[in-house]
Amino acid sequence: MRAFIEQTLLVSLSYMTALLISPQHSIATMLLVYSLMLSMRLIPFLLIRYMTLAALITYCLFNPQAAIYVPVVIYYCWQYFYPIGGLSGILLLFHWQPVTFIIALLATYLALRTRHDLLFLAKSTQTRNRLELDKVHLRQQQLQFEKEQLRHIELATLEERNRIAHRLHDSIGHLISSSILQLEALQIISQETVVQERLALLSELMQDGMNDIRHNLHNLYDESFDLHAKIIQVCQPLEELDLHLTYAIDSALSLSLKVDLLSIVQELVANYQKHSNATSIKLVIIEQPNFWSISYRDNGTFTQTDFSGIGLLSMSDTAKKYHGNLTLHTQDGFGVHIVLMKGD
Repeated sequence: MRAFIEQTLLVSLSYMTALLISPQHSIATMLLVYSLMLSMRLIPFLLIRYMTLAALITYCLFNPQAAIYVPVVIYYCWQYFYPIGGLSGILLLFHWQPVTFIIALLATYLALRTRHDLLFLAKSTQTRNRLELDKVHLRQQQLQFEKEQLRHIELATLEERNRIAHRLHDSIGHLISSSILQLEALQIISQETVVQERLALLSELMQDGMNDIRHNLHNLYDESFDLHAKIIQVCQPLEELDLHLTYAIDSALSLSLKVDLLSIVQELVANYQKHSNATSIKLVIIEQPNFWSISYRDNGTFTQTDFSGIGLLSMSDTAKKYHGNLTLHTQDGFGVHIVLMKGD
């Protein structure tokens, strides 16, 4: 828009100058030059633009009345054919006039200034977009850090709970077991029936208490983290879909690995809720001799184009933690295959 206004200004200025020099200057010449200029701006085909420019230059060279509009040609050449456009100043030699030279200097200044401002605006826009992209990536990294921090807190909490459970089992369990043995010994020694009955009742109550303590302590151990049950719980939002869940892990897993496997399933479910319109989902979690694998597949319409989201980044980092990999499938729905290697 700015270039159009400047070109219109130059045409008008040239026309008024022409009227001052020759009051009989034809308005048709000005309209023809203006029409050719508009054609170069509006026609998208580069070849036609070149042909139109050639016609305008020819018209200005061989028509004395059109020579006053040479600055308009110079403006266009400077702006669209920089720096070769500077050669267009040669046109001034064919119809030399001081006023034409002055207007040509103005046209050159306007063209170069407009070009500089447009380049600066494009560079500023590019910088702003890059800053916005960096801001998004920084936010994703922050979310990933917060998520990892919460995972470490949860893992540390579970480990501390296990440590307390083991200590309670070793101390209180040993103390109550010793007390039960002492009560049984007193039953044997005592000669009174009433005392024996009271001791038997007390021994039974302490035995029940011991069993209850063992049961509660067992719930604090690693084994109480039932990965299969927790995965079923995480998949509850998918109950209305055609969900096929396969879980085949028989070996004992560390608490850290259980938390990581569960976090992957949580990310897959969250990714479905945000991006997928699937009606059927297949989730397979199996153990192989050398690795564990998680495979997710749905029949939804795949529309996601950004693979730098926090969910995929988190799952990829988990796979790398176990020297594994993550593979995406985007044909006929959406699929994720994750391999976690066994060993150190």
